[in-house]
Amino acid sequence: IPSERPAAPKPSAVNDDQERLFRTMDSRIREERLYANVNFQRQDVLELFGISRATLNLLLNTYADGQSFPVYINGIRLEEACDILEKDAQKNISDIAVEVGLAPHNFYRLFQQRFGQTPVQYRLSRKG
Repeated sequence: IPSERPAAPKPSAVNDDQERLFRTMDSRIREERLYANVNFQRQDVLELFGISRATLNLLLNTYADGQSFPVYINGIRLEEACDILEKDAQKNISDIAVEVGLAPHNFYRLFQQRFGQTPVQYRLSRKG
């Protein structure tokens, strides 16, 4: 009598579980503003979600356009910074950097790399 093994999960079921895990992870990082901690690191995500580095890399490769963890987190930080720049014209740029979890000098560099303009130029371009 052949031993009965559980059926391997169907690829679509695995993909559904992975996508669900990524969406949960992404939502918690955004909603709980985990990214706002300047010391937030890959290891924090691994421990919080009980996943391996390989799993995190797979999720980022599949559902975050192949971004590395730092690029992914900094992207969230920059999105939040754009929202603040648009909504609060009085807030100091360095304060915004700290609020989203970036040192001001890194913030300016990353912002210019991503958007091709400084945060001040971005803010001015959004004024109606």
